[in-house]
Amino acid sequence: MLNAKRVKKALQEVTHGLIRNAASFPPPNSAEETKQIDLWNKYISWEKTNPSRIKEDDLIAKVMSTYEECIALLGHHPDIWLDAALFMQQSSKLLITKGENDAYCGKTVDIYERATNKLEKNMSVCFAYAEFEEGRSKFDKVHQIFNKLIDIPDFDPTLAFVQYMKFARRAEGVKSCRAVFKKAREDVRTNYHVYVAAALTEYYRNKDKNVAVNVFELGLKKYGDNSSFILAYVDFLSPLNEDGNLRALFERVLASTSLSADDSGAIWDKFVEFESKIGDLASVAEVERRRAFNKFQVPLVEKYKFLDLHPSGIVDEKIRQKKHAVESETDSSIEHVMETLFPANGFQGPFVHVDSVLATCKKQLSEETRKLTNDGKVVNQFERLSELGSRKRKSDEIEVECAPVGDVYRSRMRKRFHSSNSEMS
Repeated sequence: MLNAKRVKKALQEVTHGLIRNAASFPPPNSAEETKQIDLWNKYISWEKTNPSRIKEDDLIAKVMSTYEECIALLGHHPDIWLDAALFMQQSSKLLITKGENDAYCGKTVDIYERATNKLEKNMSVCFAYAEFEEGRSKFDKVHQIFNKLIDIPDFDPTLAFVQYMKFARRAEGVKSCRAVFKKAREDVRTNYHVYVAAALTEYYRNKDKNVAVNVFELGLKKYGDNSSFILAYVDFLSPLNEDGNLRALFERVLASTSLSADDSGAIWDKFVEFESKIGDLASVAEVERRRAFNKFQVPLVEKYKFLDLHPSGIVDEKIRQKKHAVESETDSSIEHVMETLFPANGFQGPFVHVDSVLATCKKQLSEETRKLTNDGKVVNQFERLSELGSRKRKSDEIEVECAPVGDVYRSRMRKRFHSSNSEMS
């Protein structure tokens, strides 16, 4: 009984703020939506701790019921689907480890199917589903998943083809991977990434450098105006000691008219870096001259640096200037604080010497706080206050001195006033 009350109280606390009757819409990326997602994740995590101490099968059913309630409200968020599917996968593996019948594998497939139907263009869900089926050696199903994703109209299938090639190479070998690459080349929607992925697969997996170079050359015919693809080709050839081929590649792409002037700057930098590594002084100077002729000037510090090392006298001077600026700013800040503080003689133990404090405030009052009077004279605000105070004291003196003879109260006040003046004098 006590445990039930404790669980009920904890449930009320963990579900406080949840909106369970909201409609399911595509993510607006609002603060309230983010708050609801965090609350649901907190609620689901709490349910996984089994606060009611129920049986394992009942716990899995209860957690999945909570997931289903969350999906009904936040079904457009792929993370919710993926978390639910992962929970079912872990539950399935736990049953297999215990030697029991796997009753949750089919439910995991059902979650992935519903997720891919609702979020058909979401690649994360599709890739996770494909990996799940690949782990079960359901290769035909994996092909169906990738082909369904690729056949979606108005969709960029480049990343899907890259992942498809990786699966084909892992599961079915090089021949299947090349078949997928052939299909990707024929698709007009794909980008240069499929050529880079296919070339790297040929080199690292099949240990065939010539085939990899042929794939890059094939891609260069189609993407010769794309600096990103060219730089990927350069990065591939650089560690292979293919100096002649790499220099010829630089000359070809820089002489091409299809490459825009803005995109050629990074390629010129790579060319200079290449010549500085394997060329002589004359070849480096020639490439630098050609780069400068094409209006790509590089600071001197960039020419002589190496990794995080910079030539002394250039960066060191900048660091020194920056440090000096920071120190000057710090000194001026401290000086401003010290000027703002009241002087030490303005304090006498726990008491404040009012005259010294007022004198300091009057001194620090800027010209912006001064106001013009009606006759055009500039009068300080403290002077105004002092003048008003003196007028008030004079009026009090006049009022006390002019007290009637029969007024006892005013007569006493007059005696006190004169006695206080005599003590001050």
